[in-house]
Amino acid sequence: MTWFAVYEVATGALKSSGSRVSPTFVEDRDARRDAGEDVPDWGVKEFAVRAQSGMQWNPVTLEWDIQPPTPVVVWTAKEFLLLFKMHEWMAVQAARSVDPIVDYFFSMTEVSDVIQADHPSVIQGIAYLEQFEYLTADRAAAILNNEGLV
Repeated sequence: MTWFAVYEVATGALKSSGSRVSPTFVEDRDARRDAGEDVPDWGVKEFAVRAQSGMQWNPVTLEWDIQPPTPVVVWTAKEFLLLFKMHEWMAVQAARSVDPIVDYFFSMTEVSDVIQADHPSVIQGIAYLEQFEYLTADRAAAILNNEGLV
């Protein structure tokens, strides 16, 4: 199926895209100009296939570009634990005996082969540590961003 992109010629900015372009597109534009309206110069580019999910319009190349996937940070349990400063780790260890949520979170990290920064349990666990002041907001963000000891 043919796919069209309508873009502003001067900037390459995408106006619209779809499987059809009005057959009177150019005539309508010219009529609006003749009526004194300031109408940008729009171009139409035809593609053999539809733009796929995850593709974005590139105003420089006038092509649909595939966005590279966001790399997921993956740690071993040891690598994850090494992201904590000593005083943070000591506070967490002390909390494990009195806070079952902290204990659960770290028990899960200890039995996991890998820990993914974008996993909901990891995000929730770090947020919990921040909420109860085992970590500052900056340190919680640094850990999730794999910034190590900063």
